[in-house]
Amino acid sequence: MNGSLNNATKLRQYVQELKSRKIKVLGPDINRSKLVFRIEGAALRFGLLSIKGMRRDFADALLTARQSGPFKSVQDVLQRIDVKWLKPENFTAMIQAGAFDQFDDNRAQVQANLAELIETVKLAGNDVTLFEAFQPKTITVPRLSATEQLDQEAAVLGVYLSGHPVDRYVEALSPFMPLVSTVELEGHTQVTVVLVIRRIKRIRTKKGQEMAFLDGQDGAGQLSVTVFPSLYPAIAEYQENQVIVVQGKVEERDGLQLIANRIELGDEALANLPQAKLFIRLADPDNKAGQRQLMQALAQHHGGTPVILVNGKTRESIILNRRYWVDDSDETVTIIAGLVGGKKRCAPTAERR
Repeated sequence: MNGSLNNATKLRQYVQELKSRKIKVLGPDINRSKLVFRIEGAALRFGLLSIKGMRRDFADALLTARQSGPFKSVQDVLQRIDVKWLKPENFTAMIQAGAFDQFDDNRAQVQANLAELIETVKLAGNDVTLFEAFQPKTITVPRLSATEQLDQEAAVLGVYLSGHPVDRYVEALSPFMPLVSTVELEGHTQVTVVLVIRRIKRIRTKKGQEMAFLDGQDGAGQLSVTVFPSLYPAIAEYQENQVIVVQGKVEERDGLQLIANRIELGDEALANLPQAKLFIRLADPDNKAGQRQLMQALAQHHGGTPVILVNGKTRESIILNRRYWVDDSDETVTIIAGLVGGKKRCAPTAERR
């Protein structure tokens, strides 16, 4: 990834891959980041040079100042570096990237108070008494919206790091449907994506029928969605910043775009998920014969209840393919629970939740 600092597309792909592998990706941090990407525990931390416009000599100056100990505040950062760096433009991208979040995670407020704070530090230097005399009154401003903060992160880092609006929908829906991200799209394929609407352009065809073009975004990038008149009534009341689930065909027209054939709000998709689940704990995950017998029984009692197998040794769980979902009846649960009850090596525990 250090070789792709100036390639936003590649960087987004790498970050998406890490997230899919459940590896945390941490943003730049004034007290933890070094110059470039580095491993931090089980996570990957962005370096200071990942921030757009960051000068190498400025980053070096920050790291040198940090050698005497962690910074305690934005004021502390300003007081411990050479006065030649005390210009708001040197810190704006760092604020937008979240590098000072540990001091105040209201980035808009940090930015609003930055210029006055810099001027005070210039006047007072490290003289505590003088600083207190000149200390400016804190300006209180509301937080950025989630989409505003994401846009700023993308502008200065090339990727979306804060919790993206689609993330919780993807996590909840992915066990039940094959979802892809915008960086995984290929032309002439049928896909299902989860997007937040950033812009809606509504037009009328020559026949006077309404249709729309949606600019959507997920945690990896952006995508244009075309909604033809036949589907338009379903989205007529949709608004910007709503999360949607779109099924359609990917076409190549001045880049990739999606022709929608089915679309619904993310909240509606969540509400339509199966409410019940059947958990089956496998005491002996290595008993393949017993598991084959179990799978045959599941297929024979097919229904709409998702079945989740839990490894009795590692506690890892997987949701089975829809063809192994079952009808949610006491009879089915009893049959499955007792199917291999006499074979202690594989006896599963079946439990509805």
